[in-house]
Amino acid sequence: MTWFKVDDSFYDHPKVFDAPDCAVALWTRAGTWSARNLTDGFVPTGMPARLCDDPDTAVKELVRRGLWLRATGGWRFHDWATYQPSKTAVEDLRSKRAEAGKRGGQAKAAKQNASNGLANASDVGKQNAAPSRPVPSPSGLGSGFSNGETSSILEPPSKCDQHINDDDPPPCGRCGEARRARERWDVEQAQRQRHETAVAKSASAKERAALIAAEIRNCPRCDHLGRLPSQAVCNHEPEATKAAELSAAARAAIRPPVASRQRADPIALARQRDPESPLDAALAEVIPIRPSEAGEP
Repeated sequence: MTWFKVDDSFYDHPKVFDAPDCAVALWTRAGTWSARNLTDGFVPTGMPARLCDDPDTAVKELVRRGLWLRATGGWRFHDWATYQPSKTAVEDLRSKRAEAGKRGGQAKAAKQNASNGLANASDVGKQNAAPSRPVPSPSGLGSGFSNGETSSILEPPSKCDQHINDDDPPPCGRCGEARRARERWDVEQAQRQRHETAVAKSASAKERAALIAAEIRNCPRCDHLGRLPSQAVCNHEPEATKAAELSAAARAAIRPPVASRQRADPIALARQRDPESPLDAALAEVIPIRPSEAGEP
């Protein structure tokens, strides 16, 4: 892929700043087309009509402003070779990059073949080495995980059988394998422990939930959610529940509902405070005395 280079001061160049948009669009699109097709700035006669809505005006303005030059069979960009790479330069660069990529691929292949040769030699050495003591893995003892893998219950050694009793063993490939096997075993044991703990917690939670459900089902005082009529949580103990209900009834009796409260008669209250008060006669003129208060049957 090649690039059509445009200077960042192109927009206000004296030849461009007042040019019509169709001319600027044609100059930009034709430049990218020429760079891609390696025509060294040549634009054939039929190309402007494919790149611009008003090709006649655009071509006329580009030629008048000195951005394009007339050429046989079309037009040519002014000073193309000064600002843009030529076809020869682009093809030469592509050839060099292809050759460099080819050499890089060959070097990579040679390095890979050498690495494979060393790996094969190492495999042969391992096949001819004396067998190490296998890690015990009794059958039938599952790890408890969903993948069904088995894990050894017996603790594997971290050294080979030759250096098992050596406190400071020399570098040994078989000891390294034993050490890595021991590390894998430690990880599996930790996973097993976490799994068993989670299972135990889940079983305990299910058992507790079943006991609570049975208590609610057998309790005659609470509803299916374990709530008393007062919406308190029931403890399913008859004596304690009865005491709670009595306490709620006592609280309700102390403060009767507002709707049941009656307004006192003002005349009766005045008579109780002072039977001889003149307020009685004054109120009697305004408020008629009921027959029961006048002593009538």
